[in-house]
Amino acid sequence: MQTTSRWNTDILKQEDARLQFELLTEEEFENAVNSHEDTDTDSLWTEIKSCIQTAAEQVCGKHKTERKQQWMTVEILQKMEERRLCQKDNTEEGTKKYKELKQEIQKLCRHRKK
Repeated sequence: MQTTSRWNTDILKQEDARLQFELLTEEEFENAVNSHEDTDTDSLWTEIKSCIQTAAEQVCGKHKTERKQQWMTVEILQKMEERRLCQKDNTEEGTKKYKELKQEIQKLCRHRKK
C-alpha cells in the first residue's frame, strides 16, 4: 500500500537549498522548452509540472509518515490510509469496506491505547 507523501518544503527555507532548487528548475525547464515544439497548453503544463517535480525530488525529498501518538503503529496508519481511499468509493462494496476498516481501526486503536 502506498501512502500519500508530501514534499519536505521546510528545506527550502535554507538559502543554499532554495538556490539549488531554482537552478535545477530553470535547467529542467530550459531543456523541456528546447525539446518541446508544440504550443498545446496541456502538454506544456505537463512538462512544467515534471520539471518542478524532478527538482523537488532532488532537493527537497519527501516527508516521512510520522506516528501521531506513541501507541500508534505503522499497521494502523496503513489501515487509515486504506480507509481514506475507500471513502472515495461510493459503491456499496466501497461503503461496506470503509465501515469494516473503520471498526477494525477503532479496535486496534483501543487495544494499543491500553
